[in-house]
Amino acid sequence: GVLWSHDDGGGPLRLVALDRRAELLGSFVVPTVEVEDVEDIAIGPGPRGSYHLYLGDLGDNDERRESVSVVRLEEPELPGFGALLSESQGQRGFTDPLAERRIPSSRVERFELRYPDRPRDAETLCVEPRSGDVYIVTKATKGKRSAHVYRARAPLRSGVLEHVTRLRLGKGALEEVSHTRVTGGDIAPSGEELVLRTRDEALLWRKPPGCGWGRALMLRPWRVALSGHEQGEAIAFSGEDGGSLYTLGEGRREPLIRLPRLG
Repeated sequence: GVLWSHDDGGGPLRLVALDRRAELLGSFVVPTVEVEDVEDIAIGPGPRGSYHLYLGDLGDNDERRESVSVVRLEEPELPGFGALLSESQGQRGFTDPLAERRIPSSRVERFELRYPDRPRDAETLCVEPRSGDVYIVTKATKGKRSAHVYRARAPLRSGVLEHVTRLRLGKGALEEVSHTRVTGGDIAPSGEELVLRTRDEALLWRKPPGCGWGRALMLRPWRVALSGHEQGEAIAFSGEDGGSLYTLGEGRREPLIRLPRLG
């Protein structure tokens, strides 16, 4: 029942844990890890089999960065959350969620990734829950209508990304998509569904048997209009069954919105 979010921008790496009512469960900082522009967060398998958080330091409005980075750390424990669940009154042992807790740099890994063609601006990071492959989806900006999908294969290491496919927004299977900026995405816990969001709608693809994401993303997605955010940014599947979708905007007092399943 935990949803993870992060600060948008540079400085020390910060992340927060929320419940499904958008109540704060915990806040964390890695004071020794400086980031430029974190744009997305995902959860996936780690090197020791446990759940890890992946944060995409991907923002590059001017498309000048020589490399972007993915930061990986084991999902932090939430002692306050556990105490709240185990004690009916939530009294003894409950840790103040407003107290920012430090994560030592020894528990954090950072991977520097380069695009194979040129610098790009991106806001979307997805992790395939079975393989651990990392996917980055760029924004179509500066009058362009194509978003590009790149992959870093597991086991994750620094290096050059692999180009997977191009999403021709407004054409072909995506001809009805009006907004060309992809601002967030996620892969379902089953590994069979992928969702991307733009400023005003969510797009969901289901992967046919034996099909990779390069081919699956060429198919026509299910679509649903989104509203309620001045600047919609994030989208994620819920829990281990992926039974719901949650979206969140950038800024103060943005509502956490639960969506019915698409398709």
